[in-house]
Amino acid sequence: MCGALVDKVKNNESVLILTDSKSITENLKDYLYNVNKNYDYFRIFNKNEGTLKDLININKLTENRCFCCNSKLLYGIDMLYKYDEIHLIYRYASGYGIDCFCMIQQMSRARKTKKVNMLVLDPKAKHYFNTFISYEENKVNQQKFINGYYKFHEELCKKYSVVNEFGCTTLTTDGKKEFNINSIMTEIHYIKTWYDALFNNNKIDVVKLIAETSYGYKIKCIDWQPEGKYEYLNPTKIDTNAIIEVSKQIYEGNIQNVPEKYVKCIDNLQEQIKLRERYLKDIEDVKLFQKLSCDANAFQNHIYRKYLDLDEAEFNKKIIELNNKDVMSIIKTDDLINKMLSLFWLEKTLNIDRFHIYDIKIENLEDIKNILTANTEKLYWFFKTTDTKKNTLNNIKKKITSISDLNNLQKCVVECYNNIVDDCFYIKEKFKKVNNNVHRYYSFIKK
Repeated sequence: MCGALVDKVKNNESVLILTDSKSITENLKDYLYNVNKNYDYFRIFNKNEGTLKDLININKLTENRCFCCNSKLLYGIDMLYKYDEIHLIYRYASGYGIDCFCMIQQMSRARKTKKVNMLVLDPKAKHYFNTFISYEENKVNQQKFINGYYKFHEELCKKYSVVNEFGCTTLTTDGKKEFNINSIMTEIHYIKTWYDALFNNNKIDVVKLIAETSYGYKIKCIDWQPEGKYEYLNPTKIDTNAIIEVSKQIYEGNIQNVPEKYVKCIDNLQEQIKLRERYLKDIEDVKLFQKLSCDANAFQNHIYRKYLDLDEAEFNKKIIELNNKDVMSIIKTDDLINKMLSLFWLEKTLNIDRFHIYDIKIENLEDIKNILTANTEKLYWFFKTTDTKKNTLNNIKKKITSISDLNNLQKCVVECYNNIVDDCFYIKEKFKKVNNNVHRYYSFIKK
């Protein structure tokens, strides 16, 4: 698949690549630029690239061009060019990313193709299985999840906050949420989450089944062992520094200085800069204003820090604001909410005020460790990575087990703060000699 794809790009042939991952579009672009220096030959669609004009005129542009699109392209566009074959590359076979039905929608964008090549990078495609759950069982589960959505929303429904806004839920006299059985949106929610529970453990199995039974494709599975030259297909860290520098050029009005390979990012980056500026009106420092406008991570840190200064009552008032304003499209709002709710719980458990890690007092360290171990679901949000939730929870339990004294416990709490706002505390490692043994300990400085 990959060798033939690269050859087509070298020869300026028509190529269509669809994926569930922005980083894959970035990595493919960087690699394929090395074999074809004609930047106009490429059309990349992801968060940073791809213009509305190109989408509208997509059927006029497809011939003798390479289109590489992530989930930005799912519905509403029929690609009528007669591709001999198209290429699907999926990073996630289970849980994360678009669901199996969106994958099918991607595949069906090319209306006249004869062959579909699908490369799945996730080994779960071979080892995970979908299991049956009845519609009624899922309804019972949803009632549990809606009152503790931070535990499950990554696996089932990513927008439980939207469920509340759509009037699917009401409050009981004891302050808990329950579903409004008279709402059509509740029924839609039940169906959506039921589909996720049924089909999300191995999305690729479902894609293959539909491709064979509904589209008439003959399925041929191959275990592919990539050579070193195709390592670009493994997701790597995106060059955020390059995007920041391009954003600065746009901010300063020097669009003519944007490197050719980033020209198609300009429209999207302009939109993101303007959106960030709306939330920076209180910043008088010109250099800081520019930095926060052009750097997505710095902007997110700035927003998170403002919410980190709130107490629980003040933050609860702000949750509605977070859910309703468009700031949620440029920061990870759900992560912020869940981290803050978990932080309030952690501070109550340890009986400390915000940032007062030296006020932690313990009578029995093992009791504290047992409480933390029993609540790893809450701590999950501080240490969440791209790894599976199961692996992350196991790593958290190991971290708790390794806490040997008060200083290690303080370090763990500091890491929780630092995982909300980057480098909230400076951690300094020190050593001291006790009875001819060298002991490591840490000091913490609030920045």
